[in-house]
Amino acid sequence: MKIFNQFMVKNKRVVISTLTTSLIPFSFIFNSVAIDELPPRVEKESKVQIPEVFITEVDAKKQLLKIKGYAQAQPRYSIDIVAQVNGKILSLTEQFVVGNQLDKGTAIAKVDATDYEQQLAEAEFLVAQSKVKVLEEERKIKITKKDRKDINSDYLIDSPLVFGQPQLISAKSGLKSANTQLKTAQKNILNTLVTVPFNSIITKRHVAPGQYIREGDKLATINGAKELQFHVNLPANQWQILLNHKNSSIKATISDANGNQWKGKFSHAEQHVNAENRQRTIIFKVENPLSQSPQLLAGSFVEVDIEFTMDMKLLAIPVKSLAPDGKVWYVDNQGLLAYFYAELVFQNEGMLYLYPPKNTEGITANKTALSAVGKLKIINSPSMNYAPGQHVSPI
Repeated sequence: MKIFNQFMVKNKRVVISTLTTSLIPFSFIFNSVAIDELPPRVEKESKVQIPEVFITEVDAKKQLLKIKGYAQAQPRYSIDIVAQVNGKILSLTEQFVVGNQLDKGTAIAKVDATDYEQQLAEAEFLVAQSKVKVLEEERKIKITKKDRKDINSDYLIDSPLVFGQPQLISAKSGLKSANTQLKTAQKNILNTLVTVPFNSIITKRHVAPGQYIREGDKLATINGAKELQFHVNLPANQWQILLNHKNSSIKATISDANGNQWKGKFSHAEQHVNAENRQRTIIFKVENPLSQSPQLLAGSFVEVDIEFTMDMKLLAIPVKSLAPDGKVWYVDNQGLLAYFYAELVFQNEGMLYLYPPKNTEGITANKTALSAVGKLKIINSPSMNYAPGQHVSPI
């Protein structure tokens, strides 16, 4: 029995081994058939990732440029009225009040004219005497010429004194001097009535009734009321833009701290450099400032926005579009990167104004001319890793 069992175990191993060996070919065949029946494997194509770039489309055109400056409203004329004569102030007019606006020729003070009236009378008397003297000398010359006709000329002495010519010249000179004294006396009489020389505003009064004044003493300080000026200092680079510009097209908007605005006109430009700040000054004006609504007053601190359209065509790009190395990158019509070096004309309010590029780098292999590109697709924030000819997707 034991021998039989051992026999069965041994033969069982043989049978199992034999079956296993026999089944291997069938398993291989089955797997091969199953694999052949599987659907064909589709391989995915690998796509190249094209980087996206943010752009701003710009083209060369006549740009409206703006320059911001600050100034104080100043009257075109500001003077001290001084006494032209000596004497006591008899009266001041009611209009002679600080802050009043006066028209040209308005009287503000009256000075005692008694002494000057006496001088005027003396000058008139001297003129009358001088005229008589001239007439007498002329009459003497006529008599002398008549008498000489009746006398034999061989016994006469020819001398200017005989004919009274020097005497007449002296008399005429005396008359001329007398007339000059008369004009001076008349002028002094007029100067006893003090008037304003132009439309003005009284800013200071220096005298009072009854006060004795001498020639040269201050009577009042006045500002011109017809025009206010605004002196705006500009650095050299901004002046360079204005040099070849037509003055008539330069406009200015005057603004105060309260938001009030007035239109300014170009007046003139100073032809020298300020020694203190090394800048030049451009002057704008506002006419009839007190007739404006609201009124524009002298002494106001204001902001001056200067506007003008450039005669030449420029590109306007954001400041962030300029790379640190001075390159401006853009996308050409074929979606490839290209660049040019910026030639800066002006910078203001986050924008750069450039000359249109003459030469570019990295345009496609067929060297497409920049003029054929049309609007430039300027990259907003260029990377230092860009390379000319790189394919990008503008958005």
